[in-house]
Amino acid sequence: MEDNTNKPEPKYMPPGMYGYAVTDNSGSIVEKNGTVSNSLDQYVAYFNQLGSLLGDSLGFTSYEEMILLGKSRHALCMEIDDLHYAAIYKAKADRREMSQFIQQKGEENDVLA
Repeated sequence: MEDNTNKPEPKYMPPGMYGYAVTDNSGSIVEKNGTVSNSLDQYVAYFNQLGSLLGDSLGFTSYEEMILLGKSRHALCMEIDDLHYAAIYKAKADRREMSQFIQQKGEENDVLA
């Protein structure tokens, strides 16, 4: 028997991506997809806070990305037009594909604004 519940169509994510989230400057979630441990938005807030601290100290401006390495997971963080993007993906996944995906998300959100 088929389950006819109205579940939203899952959004596309590149192979190997656990999830991503987009937050504004106040930390409010703009978009979120996938799951990582308990709460992806907590990861985003942490990564972006860390990214801002490192970025300021290293002189980064706007369109920068950081890779935080872990044993099996990597994290990608970007700030594009005042929105913060963070994605968590498998260490063996293609980093360039993850980066391009987040950049495309930034372009989509820029068009919507």
